[in-house]
Amino acid sequence: MKMIKVGITGGIGSGKSTVTNMLRDKDLPIIDADIVAREVFGIYPEVLCQIKEEFGSTFFDEKGNIKRKELGNFIFKDDVSRKKLEDIMMPFLKREIGR
Repeated sequence: MKMIKVGITGGIGSGKSTVTNMLRDKDLPIIDADIVAREVFGIYPEVLCQIKEEFGSTFFDEKGNIKRKELGNFIFKDDVSRKKLEDIMMPFLKREIGR
């Protein structure tokens, strides 16, 4: 039997967490793409290199960790920057979610 994967998207306050919790209450498996995105940084260091190359070292701390909040504030103000980050991240997210 093949498992169907359904993505739940929407803006803040649209009910994504409510629906996810309802599915979880039915013992359905949940993949949280936000968590997977954080994990991708550790699994694929090349993602960080690509982000640094595209957006600069401003969004990294002294240890080389990404400053997620600062990068998020920057990219969500500009559709072109958001698209560039998505283009970097999506192949790795799809790889991990597809496992």
